[in-house]
Amino acid sequence: MPSPFLKLFGQAGNLAKGQISSERSVRGASATAEGSAIVSGQLISGVSLASGTSKSVSHRLGRTAQGAIVVLADASGTFPRYEITSPTSSSITVESDQAVTVSLWVF
Repeated sequence: MPSPFLKLFGQAGNLAKGQISSERSVRGASATAEGSAIVSGQLISGVSLASGTSKSVSHRLGRTAQGAIVVLADASGTFPRYEITSPTSSSITVESDQAVTVSLWVF
């Protein structure tokens, strides 16, 4: 009786070829993710923001930041509105509509 794999792939050689193809696809996807700016970012914790004032935050990326995401905020009540602007090779500017301490993922 032939194995279930032989029924699916027709012959044993095709199974090995399918595995190699899948491994190449996984490696390609992994290389794409590693090259993505969002993956090669910096977590900056404990950034205290006062309501309505801008604050420059150093990011240590060694290149101009392409974006930032607020990943944690200690605000009570409503979720604060944030604006992240003016990316440079060393910092970003962050502003909130209420006093809050945040953690940022800068990429």
